[in-house]
Amino acid sequence: MVFYFDDMTSVQNDYYREYLPLLPRERQQRVISCRKLSDRNLSVLAWQLLHYACRDRGRGLYQLPVRYGPAVKPCFDGAGTQLHFNLSHCERGAACGISAAAVGVDMQELVCDYETLLDRVCSAGEKRRIQQAEKPVQLFTAFWALKESYVKCLGTGLDDDLPQLDFSAMQENQGQLYGHSFQVWEKNGYMLAECTAASEPEPELRRVSLAQLTVF
Repeated sequence: MVFYFDDMTSVQNDYYREYLPLLPRERQQRVISCRKLSDRNLSVLAWQLLHYACRDRGRGLYQLPVRYGPAVKPCFDGAGTQLHFNLSHCERGAACGISAAAVGVDMQELVCDYETLLDRVCSAGEKRRIQQAEKPVQLFTAFWALKESYVKCLGTGLDDDLPQLDFSAMQENQGQLYGHSFQVWEKNGYMLAECTAASEPEPELRRVSLAQLTVF
């Protein structure tokens, strides 16, 4: 399941300051390390989405200690949690994927100048599909988001070989490749992708309001 927030017009420039003290110390440090105010706000919003997602699952986030694994991927610490999560954000908003299996999410703004990135991101098959597509910007961005979600699900942090991953056979907004299940959604100005190790992923995508996020 993916929870997302994209109403950035409702977020004030110094939004993060009010909610920073409510975050775990580790997350506070990561928020402060962001240079741009917008990135600090988005980092807080992503964590609030995780808090909301845990409440939706009947679990309190602060009852589930978080640690950082390989490639600085956050995860719940300790046996018996039976929950995995992943966070993402871009200038358009933030997203949180949560699942009983390993999960990766990526929120990617539409890349209008995608031609300069084709060789860095796409396989030969994907390039052919993009050249033939009615909406090449959206398709390129979808491929990129799907690959990033896969890398994040694996937790390797290795994204230098993105052209070696080939999603050209994925014709719809969901499918199974590389032993994982994928979904991608086209939203207003961005694409949102989820990868999970579950054989039958939860297809639900839920938009969360700022009012819902600010309840602790």
